[in-house]
Amino acid sequence: DGLLVTDYKTTENFDPDRLMAGYQWRFYLDMLGCDTFTWKVFVLRQYGCPGHYDITAEHTLTPRRYPQLHEDCARLAADYSAFLDNIADWYKPKDREP
Repeated sequence: DGLLVTDYKTTENFDPDRLMAGYQWRFYLDMLGCDTFTWKVFVLRQYGCPGHYDITAEHTLTPRRYPQLHEDCARLAADYSAFLDNIADWYKPKDREP
């Protein structure tokens, strides 16, 4: 129905709490106007030569839009903008004129 975002991830260690605590899914839902975000997470194990992997597990996580999602995203974006403003002088080249 066009209201779903699906993201495919690979990892060695599945950590659903880390994924759910992050803001990637929130920003996708907010920016795209969707209601549901689905992660398809494949746990990989390397075998033999580098580049050879087995899928040892597959997990699905499905967080959904909640009432204050937009406000949470706007607050995080404002905090990030303030952080960038605070460190901007540190990144300015010191050997050039402004």
